[in-house]
Amino acid sequence: LVELCHADDFPIRQNQDRIAKDVFHFQTVRSLMCGLQIDSGGAWLVEKSGDELERIPLADMMAMDEHWQDHAGYDKYSAHQKIFIAQLQMLDLMAWCVFGRNEYACSVLEGDADELGVSYE
Repeated sequence: LVELCHADDFPIRQNQDRIAKDVFHFQTVRSLMCGLQIDSGGAWLVEKSGDELERIPLADMMAMDEHWQDHAGYDKYSAHQKIFIAQLQMLDLMAWCVFGRNEYACSVLEGDADELGVSYE
């Protein structure tokens, strides 16, 4: 989907809008996103699993090599590392949806920022 958002570093607004609307408004996709929690113990991804919350320490992700995007050897990663990879891929898709200051995509993502784990102060 990332490739549909741009061509030769120019945004394709129609595709960005469609992805923002059709992908990030679905409860299923939002439920795949983790929250971020920072406290005195460190930084954590917070995964919702039913009514349970699981905290995944970001420090554990430091063991990943730089080739995680190659998809080769994906099986070697732990379940927590795979969740982290999925989170990074969703964040990358969000970034490409708003590439070129796409106002509509920005409004969609800002409207659900807390649920998508990308709110800011």
